[in-house]
Amino acid sequence: MAGRVAGKVAFITGAARSQGRSHAIRLAQEGADIIAVDLLEDVPGIPYAGATEADLAETAVVLPDAEDRAALEELFFLLGRLGRQTGAAALQYRLLDTTEALAAKGSDLLVLTGSKSNELLEHWAKNLAMVFRKAGRDFRELARAPNAMTGPLQPGRSDDGAAPRVVIRADGSLAALLSFESPVSRGRTVVALVGSDAAAAQSLVASLEDESKVPQIRGELALVRNDAIQSYQGGDLYYVGSLSWWQWLWFHFSRHALLLTIICLAAAVATGLFFYGWLQRLAAKRLGGRAGT
Repeated sequence: MAGRVAGKVAFITGAARSQGRSHAIRLAQEGADIIAVDLLEDVPGIPYAGATEADLAETAVVLPDAEDRAALEELFFLLGRLGRQTGAAALQYRLLDTTEALAAKGSDLLVLTGSKSNELLEHWAKNLAMVFRKAGRDFRELARAPNAMTGPLQPGRSDDGAAPRVVIRADGSLAALLSFESPVSRGRTVVALVGSDAAAAQSLVASLEDESKVPQIRGELALVRNDAIQSYQGGDLYYVGSLSWWQWLWFHFSRHALLLTIICLAAAVATGLFFYGWLQRLAAKRLGGRAGT
């Protein structure tokens, strides 16, 4: 039952990984406030390496090319932005190349720009609103997302049919910020910064740095071109973390009204037949008893 330790504080040592980490996650799910600590160094006499600060993180950064100046600028900008927003300096982090990213289970991924990143995203093209290919740009038509001033994002639906895909062949500079469920791990998120060239990558970083433009970046896809930003709202929903069994059922069936109606009707018919059969047996038993007397 969720909430068994709500309002309590759990102090957990060794929380960076393994048993301590699993205990911290479970207690947090049950409503406890968590104080998590770890030594983050090797302990004499212990035959295996100790945890690191990278073990405390669940997000890995995908750096496609260590010599790509635009990707490195993005990396240092985002690390600085994370430190500014959270108050904790991002001193250690986990870096992956594009090959490692294809097998990065259990992690959220932050993919930086680069030609190899575009090739990585082509592997996941089915899940994406836009893919930068050598022959053009593969765009899945989405509804435009309202900005922060006009209203909140509305939850989409994944059963309205597949959105049409359009292949655009153009040579202009274009950058995009994508967000989608990780094809590697369900319930994990991939955020990808993509651009057609170095100038596009720089314009994306400039937009993220501009506080007046950040509220315009919303939804599943945000396109940046010539200092203009247009955001699009996706229709695919997924949850992050874990749900109780009844929340899991509601999450999946609430988006399929017809199926939910059929299941409810079938359950009602089955319940009616059960009670009808039970009453018949009860009546037969009583009539049999009277006949015997």
